[in-house]
Amino acid sequence: MRNNPYFNFIKKDATQMILILLLIAVVNQGLTAISNIYMALEPGFNRQIELYSQANIYSMTFCFMAGIMFILKNFSGAISIRGDRKNFLKALAVWAVIMSLSMIVFSTALEIGLKTLVEVITHRDVVLITDFPWAEVAGMEMKNLDITFIWIIKTIFSRFMNGLMLFSLGYMIGAIGYRLRKRTNILVFIVIPVVLIGYIINSALRMDKFIIDLGVVICNIIVYFVENSVLIILLNIICIGIFSFVGNKLLMKAPTKEYANDLI
Repeated sequence: MRNNPYFNFIKKDATQMILILLLIAVVNQGLTAISNIYMALEPGFNRQIELYSQANIYSMTFCFMAGIMFILKNFSGAISIRGDRKNFLKALAVWAVIMSLSMIVFSTALEIGLKTLVEVITHRDVVLITDFPWAEVAGMEMKNLDITFIWIIKTIFSRFMNGLMLFSLGYMIGAIGYRLRKRTNILVFIVIPVVLIGYIINSALRMDKFIIDLGVVICNIIVYFVENSVLIILLNIICIGIFSFVGNKLLMKAPTKEYANDLI
């Protein structure tokens, strides 16, 4: 990447996003850990400590936002300098890997570090509840009482694939948004989703059989994938390929922003 000027062009925004994630996650999870410590040190406390962590959720969200932002904010300015779309997309791909990996490693290290800290201060075992603690999937508990080296490696790898997939999804959405006119963007990304969500909620409240059956099917699919982690990885790889392909197709010959809204 030394000969790629776009690598440093993106570097500032990438670094800022990582620092923002670090600040938000540390403050949020730090306050959660402190509240658990105070609760555990109260006289008469005899329950197990459960440390809820949203650090991974923050990481996933930032990966998705980064994919969108890097296109909408940087693409037009980058290609107006040299017009080398291929090298810009190469630099973006490298930063996608760097950001996804760094965010995931940081969030995982933060979770383990806070768990260890709470255990040291309270002298109690702490159950680390990660990802989606509010979702009960077929009686499966998203908990990790004993954190091992294998657990850490598996967690980092699976979260990295998820982060990379969300980054590529954001990249594709950013490319679509870049190429569409403003009013079309409003229609596609605001009006249609709001109408669709309103229809689903209204149908669910009326106990519409089709919506209920569809919800059951979706839940069964989610459970099936949760129980087969290899399929989740394969699905992530397929999604990364599709999203990247669509985004590249939209941007390889895309003009600067003033002339970019030429699809619809």
